[in-house]
Amino acid sequence: MPLLWFIVGGGLGWLLHGVAGQPAPTPQPGRTPRLAGVRPSFGKLTIDEMEALLIGVMAVDMQQLVDGYKPIDQALHGGQLVYIGRDDNEHVRTIREIWEYGGGDCEDLACAVAAYLTLKGPDRWVPHLYQARPGLYHAVVRNTRTNELQDPSLTGGM
Repeated sequence: MPLLWFIVGGGLGWLLHGVAGQPAPTPQPGRTPRLAGVRPSFGKLTIDEMEALLIGVMAVDMQQLVDGYKPIDQALHGGQLVYIGRDDNEHVRTIREIWEYGGGDCEDLACAVAAYLTLKGPDRWVPHLYQARPGLYHAVVRNTRTNELQDPSLTGGM
């Protein structure tokens, strides 16, 4: 049974742990939602929407790892893969695409490392966005149990 079926077919709550099942925030009149500093090709997303998109890419990365693609963490440490500044189209690359391209930006690397660490266990890791400065958000990896953060972009030479 494919891993993606597990995640979509009821396991998404396991993956998100603490995010799934929570009601969406109610928009406040006159209040603009936080917008991500990223510009996906289909328009601007709120931070929560972008994190949901990254969880989806992480699920694809998990499936690619199960299918036999090599994790990227050691390649980042060894310099075979590197941090590459964000692309203008803000296409979030999967593990397969990171290997083909020779690296990725912060969202790409965060999804791939979170997928690997989650499969390795025992804890769950998710991509996490934080505001690095006004108008710019940065993706890292967050442990859902301890809230420990790891920054694969720094490992990759950012």
